[in-house]
Amino acid sequence: MIRKNPNGTFTVDLTQGRGRRHQRRFKTKQEAQRYERNFLNDLDKGKKWAGLQQDNRSLLDLVELWYKLHGQSLRDGKRRRKLLINVTEDLGNPIASQLTAKDFGHYRANKLKIHKPKTINNKQAYLSSVFNELRRLNEIDYQKPIGRSSIYKNSRKRIVIFR
Repeated sequence: MIRKNPNGTFTVDLTQGRGRRHQRRFKTKQEAQRYERNFLNDLDKGKKWAGLQQDNRSLLDLVELWYKLHGQSLRDGKRRRKLLINVTEDLGNPIASQLTAKDFGHYRANKLKIHKPKTINNKQAYLSSVFNELRRLNEIDYQKPIGRSSIYKNSRKRIVIFR
């Protein structure tokens, strides 16, 4: 929104989701309109300074980053890295931020014909831990696409039976 100030300048006031607000003053209305137009175009493109940068790293890139930052300190880090690379290749090395629980569900269904459920559950836990650790280290800013939280996300309440 552009408004004229009493002193003759123009203020561009743009509010982004969750209260992010960008204000800037210009001498002419034309400069203000140009800034507003460029800001909104950059927002659509996902520029980092606009706060909406799209993470286009592949799943393999995240696995390698996880190994570099955390996995190499694990006792079985090399074995887990190989296993995660195999899972990534079986999934088709998707863009990590676009991986969905549905994608992993199809992978799981195919692998259950070959492996036992415990093996697939371990692979799922390892992949989920990659997202958890990278989120903890502020390397990614989105939730993990697989795991308990994605399974129960759409259900209203979870029923637990104690015996």
